[in-house]
Amino acid sequence: MKKEKVKKLKIRKEVIICTIICFILILFSGTIFVYKNLSEKKTLQNIKSHYNTYAITNKESKIYKKSKDKYVKYGKISKDFELVLEKTTIQTTNQQYFKVKDEDYYVYYKDIDKKDKEATKNEIPNNYLVFNKNLKTKKTTRFITNNKYIEINKSYELPIEYIDDNNYYVNYLNNTYAIKKDETIEIIDSENTKENEATHISIIDYSNTSTDKLKEELDYLKTEGYYTINLTTYKEWLKSNIRLKDKAIVLTYDKENEEIMNNIKNYNFDILLTTDSDIKFTNNNSTTNKDSKLENLNRYVVKNSTSLDDFKKMCNGEKIIEKTIANTKGLPSTDSKASSIAVINYHFFYDSSLGEGCNENICLDTKKFREQLQFLKDNGYKTLKMEEFRAWMYGEIELPARSVLLTIDDGALGTGKHNGNKLIPILEEYDMYATLFLIAGWWDKNNYISDHLDVESHTFDMHTGNMCSTETRGAQLLCSTKEEVLTDLRKSIDILGKSTAFCFPFYAYNNSAIESVKEVGFKLAFIGENKKATRSVDKYKIPRYPIYNTTSLNQFINMIK
Repeated sequence: MKKEKVKKLKIRKEVIICTIICFILILFSGTIFVYKNLSEKKTLQNIKSHYNTYAITNKESKIYKKSKDKYVKYGKISKDFELVLEKTTIQTTNQQYFKVKDEDYYVYYKDIDKKDKEATKNEIPNNYLVFNKNLKTKKTTRFITNNKYIEINKSYELPIEYIDDNNYYVNYLNNTYAIKKDETIEIIDSENTKENEATHISIIDYSNTSTDKLKEELDYLKTEGYYTINLTTYKEWLKSNIRLKDKAIVLTYDKENEEIMNNIKNYNFDILLTTDSDIKFTNNNSTTNKDSKLENLNRYVVKNSTSLDDFKKMCNGEKIIEKTIANTKGLPSTDSKASSIAVINYHFFYDSSLGEGCNENICLDTKKFREQLQFLKDNGYKTLKMEEFRAWMYGEIELPARSVLLTIDDGALGTGKHNGNKLIPILEEYDMYATLFLIAGWWDKNNYISDHLDVESHTFDMHTGNMCSTETRGAQLLCSTKEEVLTDLRKSIDILGKSTAFCFPFYAYNNSAIESVKEVGFKLAFIGENKKATRSVDKYKIPRYPIYNTTSLNQFINMIK
């Protein structure tokens, strides 16, 4: 009986202990569940507190790429880098990585903070044109802005927006970012835009005008879609660091004029006060292009006398020749035949607007040369090729009375592509023709190739003075042996491949020299003498009018009348 009682007490005790243990386990499990539930809620709330469409990194951190169910490192990002995140709803604690909008990588929620609004965009100006070239990066690409960066383990091919000495600039994540230049960057041609690009930019000065005609000119600029740029933009364009849309101009003035300045600003144009600039301008009524130098920029000058047509030409980058009042009375009739023809003789050319000069009186400023050609063009003159002149001299053809033969002696300063290159571009610009008498042994004939320029002989190497007696005017050609002269002339013909015309050095000739010129086959020879050529003159003593640096336009006109 006692044993049975003891046994029952023991069982009861064990039941009580089990009950207590079960209660403790239930209580512990409930506590864990409650704690876990509270912890998940707190984590979820924390994740939500970091998410917004607009975000900013709070430290230098990693970016991640999703690979199956894992997030692996895909690059890195600097502190304070602003991002736009893909829209999502945070519902579980598993959503700890936020996807960057329009990209395939993610950021960890603890590495970013919310932003109320999107960052201010750094975009290129509206008048820039994207390059028709793309850059292609290698395995890793670093985008930089304001000393902040995002580096992605991925190759990108993107259009180039503009360039500087150290970087390419591209649009990425709807913003402009820099990518450093290095040897790993590949540049690829790509047609990113077909919009017209500015190939020239006119700089127009308003220092010498009143406001009387200003409104008409500004109305024209506005109507035709012109826009002004500052000199910083201009310098970058000149260095080919940017492409600009067509119709860019620069407006300047050398002294403050409040009325002009206010009128221009009312049209939303900018004007530059040149006293604030380190650039020097040359007022030669010409435009600038990519070959222009910052030290000396061409500039148009608007005056009270400037017509709207001339202003339009300025904007369009055309050369403006200021009309010179000249005596045109006595010019031959436009429908008559030539009974005499003026042969004009030039030597050297220089451009004073570029700071060039020449100490010899046979040098001519290109400004004067242009004035003479402009007169010929305005008055319907035909500039002859040498073969045309030869055929006329021999009576084979007739020529209009308004005909002129332009000749140049030697081949020195400004006449060739190697020594200043003034002559050929101006002839081509005015679509006029001339003949160069070249000292064939001194300069390469390939320096003078143009459809607008014939090249004939001025000896091979006999253009040396002070070698003979005063009676022969010191010209080497006149006191050399006939065999030496013939050898020299034949060398010049072999080099030039022509024997149509010859020009005596220093305008000096004698009977022996003339016989040698005839013997080697020349059909014409030229001297000086300041009178017109007629068919009756000796074909080996054709007169010419020498042009000097003091020759005025009226004197030139009198020569060709």
